[in-house]
Amino acid sequence: AKAPPTAKAPPAARSVKPPVQEAPPSPMPEGGEDELVDEPAGPEVQPIDWKEFHASPEATALPAAVKTLTAQLGPLLEQLAVRAINAPLTDLSGQEFAALLLQVLPQALPPQHVQAALSPQALVGYQALLKYLARTGLATHGDDLVQGLKLVREQLRQQMRQAGILNGPDYSDPDEAVAPKV
Repeated sequence: AKAPPTAKAPPAARSVKPPVQEAPPSPMPEGGEDELVDEPAGPEVQPIDWKEFHASPEATALPAAVKTLTAQLGPLLEQLAVRAINAPLTDLSGQEFAALLLQVLPQALPPQHVQAALSPQALVGYQALLKYLARTGLATHGDDLVQGLKLVREQLRQQMRQAGILNGPDYSDPDEAVAPKV
């Protein structure tokens, strides 16, 4: 499952990071190379338009503190996805997104920042982002990404229970909390 994203992503990462190095070989009349250089520049590699996200209904519904946190952490997640998983954030599966939050993020940030990046408020922001990506069709696996976040919530709840933390952070899904009003 990991081989196809790895095979696709490195050419895209190369074309995004050092475009100057890739430019000299492409003018040569070798048709195959030109096609390879053109493909990664397509919409797959396009970064998330954060201004558009912040204007979206998903983002405008967020509390101010969560908006600020999402504005800081969203672009960081986007960079970590490309560096650690060799795929744009929009191309990740739910499992890969869960791994990004639970395995990559804690290694990439100092402990005090990890706590904020995995706080219930941050998860609400990620959920808004993932719903936006799913609704707009920007995410290859839109609904699966949202399921990946549910997996993260469950893992964090389990960690709290195993650590014996009784009154720890509330990682419940706000969408599920609204539903049981009978």
